[in-house]
Amino acid sequence: MKLFSAILCAAALCAASPALAQTESVPGGDQIWDLSAAANPRHWHTGLTCWESAGETPFTRRIAYNPTGSDVSCSYGDASALVTLYATQRPSDATFDDMIAGGRRQVTERYRGANITSDRRRTIQTSTGALEVDELVFAIEGEDVRQNERVRGSTGVWHADVAGWTLKLRLSDYHPGSAGNLPLLAEQLLGRAYAEMQTARACANAGREQAPNLHLTSDEGIQVQVSAAAMMPVISNAIPETPLAARRAGFVCLGETLVNDEQGLALVGVFPAQQSAQRGEIVLLGLGEVRPASGPATMVALVDMSMNPFGIEDARTDRGHFMFSKTGRTTNFYGVLNGGVLRETLAWSASRVNGGATPIVTSTPPQD
Repeated sequence: MKLFSAILCAAALCAASPALAQTESVPGGDQIWDLSAAANPRHWHTGLTCWESAGETPFTRRIAYNPTGSDVSCSYGDASALVTLYATQRPSDATFDDMIAGGRRQVTERYRGANITSDRRRTIQTSTGALEVDELVFAIEGEDVRQNERVRGSTGVWHADVAGWTLKLRLSDYHPGSAGNLPLLAEQLLGRAYAEMQTARACANAGREQAPNLHLTSDEGIQVQVSAAAMMPVISNAIPETPLAARRAGFVCLGETLVNDEQGLALVGVFPAQQSAQRGEIVLLGLGEVRPASGPATMVALVDMSMNPFGIEDARTDRGHFMFSKTGRTTNFYGVLNGGVLRETLAWSASRVNGGATPIVTSTPPQD
């Protein structure tokens, strides 16, 4: 069964995954935000919610900085203040301290005539527990280099870690002498945002499961193909047809993501916050979404199931992680994943499907 390992060696590729490409920022659609409450868009992957106002400052826009949903913000502003809350999934090669250093550098380099009024790490108490925060606040009477204009007032940046996501707050008040008020307002805003980011905390360990290392004989490979083909109608019905359907079904935990700007393509791995404690006939472990700039998404599914679902005598009876894809009414089977942590391999499995990996079994039910 050489075909299985040839197609599904995604674990080895993950170590070489490229850095996320930055694309033009846009609001982001319903695969990134829960838009069921139009006035309060809610980020599916963290729970961060855009409010109608931040304190007295009205909401202005939501932004997704890439098409995967791994970097988003909610902004508020008027003539007297600007507020932006960011939720950014840290890449595997970046630390929380790296994010703090970058955020501080952006603020420090932006203003001339700025004097530090607060530079510290502190703990704030929220409705859902204590939150460690890095705080940097300036009083300003000088130039905003980015906007090329004179400014007076105060500005600050705050960073907090929320289960592998960096929660960042940028807050500016254009009233002279306002620097002393910013820490208290920041505490209120960060506490509210942290309380809402329950999804991020619930997803901290999602997708950490290790795929079993399987060594199949030729006969066992045939057995797997027969089992997958027989179970395809059930599995096809279990796979959500769109990213929005996946979110509504609970696949909100964001794993590895890839962006291909040349193809206008996003590849996203998503997992449920909780797997079924009782392993039944099939368990949908995670989805790899192949999302083109336009047109339907291809949903790649990793399914935990028995290699002998029909109890054939003398056949192999352990379980494997089977890989399927679904586009429209067509379902394909590609093989059994051989090792690797699901969170790190699912987007690459989707990439291989998108790259033209040949399915072993294809099923398209007849039109009604």
